[in-house]
Amino acid sequence: MTDGQAILGVLALLYIMECMRWLRPTSVAFAASWSARYRVVTRDGCPGNRHGGFLFLNPLPPLGPVFVTQPWPILPAPTGMCLAAPPVFAGNGTSPADAATVAYSALASISIDGNQIKLGDRAVVTCQHPGAARDLGALIRSLRDVSEVDRASLITDALRRMFDANAVGEHVDLVVPSVRTLHGMCVLQIIALFIVCPLVSIRLGVNAALLPLAAAVMAVHSVVLLLCYRCHKRLHPHARGDRMTKLIVMALCPPMAIRAVDAVSIDVLASFHPLAAASRLCSDPDFRTLAGRQMRHLRYPLAAPEQDAATQAVIEWFREVELQVVSEFLESQHIRTEELLAAGEPTEAGSESYCPRCRSEYVVTQGECSSCPGIALEPFTKT
Repeated sequence: MTDGQAILGVLALLYIMECMRWLRPTSVAFAASWSARYRVVTRDGCPGNRHGGFLFLNPLPPLGPVFVTQPWPILPAPTGMCLAAPPVFAGNGTSPADAATVAYSALASISIDGNQIKLGDRAVVTCQHPGAARDLGALIRSLRDVSEVDRASLITDALRRMFDANAVGEHVDLVVPSVRTLHGMCVLQIIALFIVCPLVSIRLGVNAALLPLAAAVMAVHSVVLLLCYRCHKRLHPHARGDRMTKLIVMALCPPMAIRAVDAVSIDVLASFHPLAAASRLCSDPDFRTLAGRQMRHLRYPLAAPEQDAATQAVIEWFREVELQVVSEFLESQHIRTEELLAAGEPTEAGSESYCPRCRSEYVVTQGECSSCPGIALEPFTKT
């Protein structure tokens, strides 16, 4: 292997690593595709473990944008706050057995550290993005400082804001023109690094081509960094620390700057619910698939693991409020919840019943779903 091939291999490896993003179990990603719509990626479609998985982004143009959203990783209620929310769009959506509820009076020392919300020195909640942690931390402080009577309306109003599809559209419409020039320079950088440089090196030799190519690549790289700074500042004016961290990493490693559009866009929709993002980014079938999963999660809750009465009361209160808000949102999108919950026709011969939550089919006519404890099977409607 020649020196030039070794350098190219290292650069390619660094770039492939930058094409991976860590996706938490409760998060949903919307990645740019060749079509005008975005593809939906949940934790189930990513290799990883129970703490999350690796989202693999397309290494070839178009290079982004990508948006990652996350429902609240907590379940607030007027009486207290459950510190663990079930992953609605991953697995079977079971609440963690160790989910605990804390009283608002115990949240006096709450603080934000990056994407974590801390109670004293202990991290109690981890969000997908620092921006989401800041917004959620502000909500928790607001709930802590008001009476129990006022908390219900604060929680409901905040939840409705997460489902503001018009606000999602405004954010997306701001991102697309803002990153247009940056996107073009990122494409130019990947062409320069992985096409122009190897061809010129083969033609002229590594020694003769090294300095001119390095100068050209660094010139393009400098423009990418400048545009990234300007775009990030426009879209995230208060995230100075996050902005400088990303710029320093990209400055030290040019291949990582190729994904600069992702660095700018990935947390633009961090404060919105995945369904609100899907209503503006996805095709109608993909949107309905996510909406159906959300509605089945709310209409057919799993039997809770061994939890205290306070935690179960918080989970049930929040489920009822979220069901109301989601139903209102789907109605505004002209989608009837009955259509999402309808069973349809059996997909396998001999199926007599199905689980209304996970859609598994069974040859028996009654019983419980083996994957969803406590959920009774429902018969298919004979036509």
